[in-house]
Amino acid sequence: MATNYRADIDGLRAVAVVPVVLFHAGMPILTGGFVGVDIFFVISGYLITSIILPDIDAKRFSITTFYERRARRIFPALAVVLFFCAVAGFVLLTPSDYKTLGESILATTLFVSNIFFWRQTDYFAAPASESPLLHTWSLSIEEQFYVFYPWLLILVSRRPRARILALSIICLVSFGVGAVLVYYKPSATFYLGPTRAWELALGGMIALACSSGYRLTKLNDSAAWLGVALIAVPMIAYSASTRFPGIAALPPALGAALIIWSGHSKQGIVHNLLSCAAFTAIGKASYSLYLWHFPLIAFTSYVDLFGLSWTTKAGLCLGSLLISFLSLRYVERPFRLPSKVAGLRRPAPVALAGMAMACVAGLLIAVGSGFPSRLDATSAAYLDTETDKNRHHMECMSLENRIVSPSQACKLGATREPAHVLVWGDSHAIVTGSAIAEAAERNNASVLLVASVDCPIGIGFGIDPRLGSDLAANPGYQHCQAYNEEMLRFVEASSDISTVVLSSRWTNWKVGELGSASEKPVDIRLRDADGTAETPEANKRIFVRGFETLLKALTAAQKTVWIVGPIPEPPFRIPKALFIEHVGFDRTELDVRLLDFENRNKFIFSVLAEAKQRFPVHVIWPHLALCDDTKCPVSSDGKPIFFDDNHMSLVGAHQTSFLYDRIFTMK
Repeated sequence: MATNYRADIDGLRAVAVVPVVLFHAGMPILTGGFVGVDIFFVISGYLITSIILPDIDAKRFSITTFYERRARRIFPALAVVLFFCAVAGFVLLTPSDYKTLGESILATTLFVSNIFFWRQTDYFAAPASESPLLHTWSLSIEEQFYVFYPWLLILVSRRPRARILALSIICLVSFGVGAVLVYYKPSATFYLGPTRAWELALGGMIALACSSGYRLTKLNDSAAWLGVALIAVPMIAYSASTRFPGIAALPPALGAALIIWSGHSKQGIVHNLLSCAAFTAIGKASYSLYLWHFPLIAFTSYVDLFGLSWTTKAGLCLGSLLISFLSLRYVERPFRLPSKVAGLRRPAPVALAGMAMACVAGLLIAVGSGFPSRLDATSAAYLDTETDKNRHHMECMSLENRIVSPSQACKLGATREPAHVLVWGDSHAIVTGSAIAEAAERNNASVLLVASVDCPIGIGFGIDPRLGSDLAANPGYQHCQAYNEEMLRFVEASSDISTVVLSSRWTNWKVGELGSASEKPVDIRLRDADGTAETPEANKRIFVRGFETLLKALTAAQKTVWIVGPIPEPPFRIPKALFIEHVGFDRTELDVRLLDFENRNKFIFSVLAEAKQRFPVHVIWPHLALCDDTKCPVSSDGKPIFFDDNHMSLVGAHQTSFLYDRIFTMK
């Protein structure tokens, strides 16, 4: 099998990495630039197979030599990036985010970061885009694949046809599983190796085809141009909302395979273009460029609260390219091509030692909880508010695999007194529960609290697990319909519960509205007896019908109903934003304009107004205690009113608690 250098493959690497960088930088030039990773997988499978199979056939293959070469190729540049992230994170990140970074450094050094990021499903976690090492998931998939791949080729080395058969089975099974699971477990399909292995195996099959003399000589140019089209169209037509990978990953992977295969025996126009100096220069530095670009973008985005400007994005892209050339020259090549001049006579142990040190650094950061002692008193006070999520009664909410039934409701307030009030809703109801508990204590009363994460309040509908975000199939989300029905049965059957308080994050995906400006759109569909909402906007109809059905039932059961209106939602994680401002990285106005709050909640305002006209319900407006005539401040006396970007802190809950006295005093 020929292993001669092919400049066009370096050019293809450039075609893969540049769109990835532009996509991560938020440039709208190539909205499907993320498919560049799939091109990398195919290239990797082709090159690794081309390198090791001749040695296997000649019976000179050494598994130790193979992994040593992989270590010299992968470890040095990666270790440098990991140390950079550790240092930058120490300066820029909050302790909680720095702790998470430490965990991701540890996962990256063990090449399980794809599993780490897949399992990061904390409802209150920071956005994934703020994880500087998120992009290393693809490296982990490659290294996991290459743990067993050489052994597989050795196992079938005596039967050439068995090689194609083995790789064909991997391709078909892996692709088939991914094509199905992307509809049910999109996050797992994206991050995990079994649903990505087919792309690496496809590259291996191209290498086998080339070595066996299967050539595309007569169709060379046509195949190459078809490959270009299969890559270009997804890069232009796909977007972050595309259901990916699954079947959508097939065109770019096949496109890369066709370009590689068609260029094996005869170089055409496409291959000559890819072989030009500009493409090959970027291609040779593509590994370092891939490693460096995302941490630079993530850290800069972290301290720029209102989003990166075009000039900043362009500067980050160019800066990443410059650093990648330096990394290629001074980090990658001395280890890949060791010489006495470079002073690296034993590069593999040095590379291994660098990764081991990075592993220890990540472990120390994680065990040290992000080193909170490095903060000054003001920063520590701001960021301590983030832990209010644990000070509210989150144990009273169904979340992930933890299901809380009405019979397990938390009793708050003056707990020795019988409870006549039940708080019903989602995570915002948990925060409301803290405020009501204060009011109940003042009025020598108690309340019951039980909630279900992100569950819109209403009867007769649920969340379709088959469409949209991976969140839809989450057990906590799938409990939503049962939760509402169980709550209604509990209330109807209880002679003690005379008052029901409905509290929810009324304005977000559940009613076809956007979340806060800090959130990416989440496509989750409601479904009822008439079927699933065809669009997120259609959720409105299903929600309103179910909400009105509930109000009718509660009215018929002669329960007093209080509805807690929406609260202002700042477009930032407020403790982090105040920290960023305090240390001088950004001076953005954080307070929410009252007009923006009113405009964003127009729909739910109209729904609640209609409810008041049709049913004997009472409405409490928390924003009256949070806003003045023009704005809704995000802090009070230097203390954050929110513990993230949409949940009130204990300070915020306390500031609104007087509003709930009416629940206990009104006759």
